[in-house]
Amino acid sequence: MKTMPEKPTSNAYPIKEAAKIAGRSITWLRQQRRFGSLVPTEINGLQAVTAESLHALVTRDRAARELLIRLVIDNTK
Repeated sequence: MKTMPEKPTSNAYPIKEAAKIAGRSITWLRQQRRFGSLVPTEINGLQAVTAESLHALVTRDRAARELLIRLVIDNTK
């Protein structure tokens, strides 16, 4: 997973690059773009998202992942 730069180097990222930055799949990122978590834009005709919306989503997603607790129960005994 790439680290999200503090100051984005561009105003928008293509879907493929944004997925690498977010550490998620391209499909997941397209869903977030479609349903409003990311602001859609285009770069030379390619689907892209704004750097600001990507940064906000990655920050929220990482915070939510840190709060995730997994309970594992061994029922084999």
